[in-house]
Amino acid sequence: MVQVNELSTRVGRHIDLPREALPALLTSVHRDLVGFVAVLVGWAERLGLEPRGGALVKAIDRDFAITTPFDLATACEAQGWHA
Repeated sequence: MVQVNELSTRVGRHIDLPREALPALLTSVHRDLVGFVAVLVGWAERLGLEPRGGALVKAIDRDFAITTPFDLATACEAQGWHA
């Protein structure tokens, strides 16, 4: 079981996730974030924000490493977990 805590001032609020569910959940979140970047690209193009829109999307992607290939083992290791 993995306990995920809420980042707030409330103490004790958390959810428990079965450890075996975590890989699929993290992969799904990554896929959704990559889709978000694609939506941002379209939004910037529709609003005619080039080149600033492209720079914004690139900065968001770079700073959050969204389109970087997702490696579960590396992500878990960074948190001190075992995949």
